[in-house]
Amino acid sequence: MRASTIYPSESLVEIRSQLLDDLKAGKLSREQAFSKLLENDRYDIVPLLELADLRQQSGDLEAAVGYLWKAIEAQPCYWTSYIELARILDSLGNAPLRNGLAELGLRKMRLDPDGVEAFGNAPFPGEDTDSEDAEDPDELDGEEDLEDEEDLEEVEDLEVESPLERLESTIDLLRDRRDLEPLDVTARLRPTRLIDQIHQTDDLDEETVDALVREGEAFVPWLTGVLRSYVLNPLFEYESRMAENTLALLGEIGSPDALPPLLEFCTSQDYDVAGAAGWAVGRILELQPERAIALLHELAPGFDVYTRIAVADVLLGRPSIPHAETLLERLAESASGLPTGQHALLFPVIMTALVAIRGRVGRELARKLLRRNASFLDRHTRRECTELLEAADQLVGDPEPLDRPHWTVYEICAGEVIWPTGEEDEDDEDDEPGQLKLVTPVKRAPSPGRNDPCPCGSGKKYKKCHLDADAPF
Repeated sequence: MRASTIYPSESLVEIRSQLLDDLKAGKLSREQAFSKLLENDRYDIVPLLELADLRQQSGDLEAAVGYLWKAIEAQPCYWTSYIELARILDSLGNAPLRNGLAELGLRKMRLDPDGVEAFGNAPFPGEDTDSEDAEDPDELDGEEDLEDEEDLEEVEDLEVESPLERLESTIDLLRDRRDLEPLDVTARLRPTRLIDQIHQTDDLDEETVDALVREGEAFVPWLTGVLRSYVLNPLFEYESRMAENTLALLGEIGSPDALPPLLEFCTSQDYDVAGAAGWAVGRILELQPERAIALLHELAPGFDVYTRIAVADVLLGRPSIPHAETLLERLAESASGLPTGQHALLFPVIMTALVAIRGRVGRELARKLLRRNASFLDRHTRRECTELLEAADQLVGDPEPLDRPHWTVYEICAGEVIWPTGEEDEDDEDDEPGQLKLVTPVKRAPSPGRNDPCPCGSGKKYKKCHLDADAPF
């Protein structure tokens, strides 16, 4: 694929490494190093947070606020950006927005053991918050947002026993303040609160899904930020349900602008993530076929072989997509520069897809495609494709269209789909000659969410009890 929107490319990793080496060696100042990092990747949260800190130290709080908002959009599931922004807004006297951001930050913090520990080390409300330690930007003081004496007395009277309970109590108090929140603050925080529902909940109900989808194309950058959090932040390494839901929502919104990040997940080794990404690409092709086909046609030369195969598989499962055959031709004819040996993986898939979705017309297109590109195909690949087409000629009439089940976004976000692993039906001896094998997702048995009570009856949350033991790998 061309320049990545989620996974850092090798060249970007090398640039980052060199800039950080130059910073350590004193060849660049912090300002210079992190500005250059940001020039190379405007969604890199590290330079965004570092530059915000530099601006704050210099007294340019408005610039610091700008960097922190960008950091929140870049990785909206990471709590540090919210807390730092809430601190600055406190000094600027914007209490309503500060409270909303603090609540969001603390909600995310409670999912991070390190965050809970940091909160436990913060001064308790009513203690001296003007000390040198409290002003250290590396120390958390999320509770300083509670400034009303009545609120402070309420927290102190709870006699909480652990940092987590203190954290939960602070979140509850900040949540209660929403009733008095100005409308402009509510509007400003709407995207982040919607994202928080994806972050906090494994299974989304239909009402929540509808609210998220209604945000439309303007919400695509925020959802892409969730995917960036999933990939780049170790805290979210095992949050495949969060990624699966986000991918499905991007598909249902239907914006072709979401195709580049979606395609990066189509070849994931996590079958749930790859399945949801493929579904999302197909859904966008259904909702906006002309724009989506045109964009994929433009991007195709930059695809690696596995992305090409993934796109062909999406088209194979949705034969009604107009102009699908032109995209399949593009995937094949722009593949001359692929590494030796990869054509043997790609061309049989392209031939199969053309035959399956366009029947006799597809067979003729496949033959022409094979002849036009024979110069860079090895003898084995040419022979395999020829035999495949000869087998298709033996079929009586056109093959019946593949009828893959088209799950809805509601079923995916409710956790009801088990995506295929690619290993099913490998030993099925009942397939007729020339018949394409079809691997279909199945209904998933109901399972508890990460934050639901564990079904074993221990009283613990599922993620703290049997989640790891129940994981397939």
